[in-house]
Amino acid sequence: MSGFNGNVEARLLEKRFENKLKNFLTNELKTLYNSQLTEFKTASNEDCDLRQRKT
Repeated sequence: MSGFNGNVEARLLEKRFENKLKNFLTNELKTLYNSQLTEFKTASNEDCDLRQRKT
Protein backbone atom coordinates (compact mmCIF):
# COMPACT_ATOMS: atom_id res chain seq x y z
CA MET A 1 0.00 0.00 0.00
CA SER A 2 2.93 2.38 0.61
CA GLY A 3 3.87 2.12 -3.08
CA PHE A 4 0.42 3.36 -4.05
CA ASN A 5 0.67 6.30 -1.66
CA GLY A 6 4.12 7.10 -3.00
CA ASN A 7 2.82 7.14 -6.55
CA VAL A 8 -0.06 9.42 -5.58
CA GLU A 9 2.30 11.75 -3.77
CA ALA A 10 4.71 11.79 -6.72
CA ARG A 11 1.86 12.56 -9.10
CA LEU A 12 0.65 15.41 -6.87
CA LEU A 13 4.16 16.87 -6.75
CA GLU A 14 4.45 16.54 -10.52
CA LYS A 15 1.09 18.26 -11.04
CA ARG A 16 2.05 21.04 -8.63
CA PHE A 17 5.33 21.55 -10.51
CA GLU A 18 3.49 21.61 -13.86
CA ASN A 19 1.08 24.24 -12.55
CA LYS A 20 3.88 26.41 -11.16
CA LEU A 21 5.79 26.15 -14.42
CA LYS A 22 2.68 26.94 -16.45
CA ASN A 23 1.93 30.00 -14.28
CA PHE A 24 5.53 31.18 -14.50
CA LEU A 25 5.63 30.85 -18.29
CA THR A 26 2.23 32.51 -18.65
CA ASN A 27 3.41 35.46 -16.57
CA GLU A 28 6.65 35.70 -18.56
CA LEU A 29 4.70 35.68 -21.83
CA LYS A 30 2.33 38.36 -20.55
CA THR A 31 5.28 40.51 -19.49
CA LEU A 32 6.98 40.06 -22.84
CA TYR A 33 3.76 40.80 -24.73
CA ASN A 34 3.08 43.95 -22.70
CA SER A 35 6.66 45.09 -23.16
CA GLN A 36 6.50 44.60 -26.92
CA LEU A 37 3.10 46.30 -27.07
CA THR A 38 4.46 49.29 -25.17
CA GLU A 39 7.43 49.52 -27.52
CA PHE A 40 5.14 49.31 -30.53
CA LYS A 41 2.82 52.02 -29.20
CA THR A 42 5.78 54.26 -28.37
CA ALA A 43 7.28 53.79 -31.83
CA SER A 44 3.89 54.37 -33.44
CA ASN A 45 3.35 57.56 -31.45
CA GLU A 46 6.83 58.81 -32.31
CA ASP A 47 6.15 58.07 -35.98
CA CYS A 48 2.90 60.04 -35.81
CA ASP A 49 4.70 62.94 -34.12
CA LEU A 50 7.33 62.99 -36.86
CA ARG A 51 4.67 63.00 -39.57
CA GLN A 52 2.82 65.88 -37.92
CA ARG A 53 6.02 67.93 -37.65
CA LYS A 54 6.73 67.49 -41.36
CA THR A 55 3.35 68.95 -42.37
